[in-house]
Amino acid sequence: MNIKESTKYKHNEAFCIMKYQCEKCGDIEYFWNSRDGVTPFMVSCNCEEKGLKQHIEWNKDICIPDLKPMGIRWFVDMTKERYQDLIDIKINFIKNSEFNDIDIEDLVKSFLDAFDSNSPDIYDPREKG
Repeated sequence: MNIKESTKYKHNEAFCIMKYQCEKCGDIEYFWNSRDGVTPFMVSCNCEEKGLKQHIEWNKDICIPDLKPMGIRWFVDMTKERYQDLIDIKINFIKNSEFNDIDIEDLVKSFLDAFDSNSPDIYDPREKG
């Protein structure tokens, strides 16, 4: 299967294996998009330089809808529970920052109002026990 087959989906990157490269350390990582949804243009890299990995060589994305990925991360739909975890991380950061005078209750409400289950999240099988 190839990128041409993915045109039967709503998003060009649906079910594609995509190549990302860090602009700081040069590390290359492949991600699979497990859904017919958008993917991030950039994701964080775990390198010492705290770089960002950018989606590169878009023309080489390969559509594989029935892939059973092993050893790589993939994009999934955001769950409400995961979104709440991310909000908690952001709120803790804000509480410990120079912006700690912000109304936290209003901020949490605005974050929750912005929830979209079509947003991508990254699943990393290496983090699961």
